[in-house]
Amino acid sequence: MDYAAALQRVYDHLENGHVANAVMTCLRIARHLQDYLHAAIFLREMYPVTPEFTRVLYEDTRHLKEDVRKYLEKKSLELWLEAHTLDYSLGCNEYGEARNVLAIAVGELDPELDQWERCIQDIAVPSGMHPFDTAAFTARHSRNQSPAGGSVGRTSRFASWFSNQLWAAPGARGR
Repeated sequence: MDYAAALQRVYDHLENGHVANAVMTCLRIARHLQDYLHAAIFLREMYPVTPEFTRVLYEDTRHLKEDVRKYLEKKSLELWLEAHTLDYSLGCNEYGEARNVLAIAVGELDPELDQWERCIQDIAVPSGMHPFDTAAFTARHSRNQSPAGGSVGRTSRFASWFSNQLWAAPGARGR
């Protein structure tokens, strides 16, 4: 694998707003390096539904011990929840628990964000609302607060870390 070219593709995808493609490229790099934790993390971004994630992770790691596979599943879930838990609730479930985790695959983010933006544009700000409250309302629902931040940030951090590893290796300049 040409790691420098793959890493450049990650950055190109991120710069062009193609987060799902960047995540897939990072998954390929992690798999090629046999970096099972990062592979599990990127798999979780692609398959947030547990049965599908578990099936694909098992296919990738069936040669590892069961306790290692359980660790990968648990740790990747912790990191995924950290990135996908919102600071506010989208409502409550039937048990009264806050619905503040976005269980969405990275490839579904852009269509969802587009739909959210259309819904937000349809919301009329109540007359008489103080400008400060209007600004806070708008900021809360802006794209900068989007759930894509977790995937973009994680992908960017991995690419940066991998870039440092790649260029720190002996003889790396020729790769």
